[in-house]
Amino acid sequence: IDHIHRMSLPQFKAMLHAAKVTSSSLPPEKLDEVFTAVQASPGALARKGSVQSSTSTLDLADFMMALVHIAHIRFVAESFITGPSNTPLSTKLLSLLQDCIFAHLFPELQRRVDKLRSAVTPAAQVLLKKGRRLTEQVLEGCQIKRVRSRVLRVDVRYVAKHLQRWGLLGKEFSLPELTPVIIFAKQTSTDPYRFVLQAQPLSLEYDEFEKLLLGLALLQARLRKRVDAYDEVLGELLDVIYKKAGVLLENTRAGA
Repeated sequence: IDHIHRMSLPQFKAMLHAAKVTSSSLPPEKLDEVFTAVQASPGALARKGSVQSSTSTLDLADFMMALVHIAHIRFVAESFITGPSNTPLSTKLLSLLQDCIFAHLFPELQRRVDKLRSAVTPAAQVLLKKGRRLTEQVLEGCQIKRVRSRVLRVDVRYVAKHLQRWGLLGKEFSLPELTPVIIFAKQTSTDPYRFVLQAQPLSLEYDEFEKLLLGLALLQARLRKRVDAYDEVLGELLDVIYKKAGVLLENTRAGA
């Protein structure tokens, strides 16, 4: 969870493999070399600061730099067949993004996020409205450090840690299953081409946290094969979270 905003080598390789970037002329070993070189670069080390970890990871800036390296290597590999390439690096990167990453990863990403749209129902919104103040108190309790601001925003990492503490993350659902729910909470569109650029690290405000709870309830309903009773599952989830977070007494029910 501490590395929820970062990408590990296995994740990096799996993503590029799914995007059909790897080939006989661009083997997985090349990805290893790029990853190692980028995460050990002065810029990456400076951003990590004094934080020590036994796992090498990339942040968003590192990841984009790695893609630039991959785009260059991809064209160099092709130039052995077609001849030397004078293509600008920006064009090489755009080709990598459009022909590989967007073309092969976006459809599945959209499918996963789109499946969560049915979580927003009139009955669900009534439940959230009744428990709004409790939900706000839960999010406020997820803060590690109290910060004065006009709009409360809590790092997704801290929210994930509390979901784990409440017996949800790691038991009811996994981190990969949580990921599209976070995207659903942060974006108004399910089309990746229309996603709004978000500040890093990702954080949630009150409305986004409510949307996250809706997505988690639908995820639970599907895992438990209780989709027809989704509203009940949402009510049960809110009860569990409110009580585990200490904002609702054990003998009280949310919305009562």
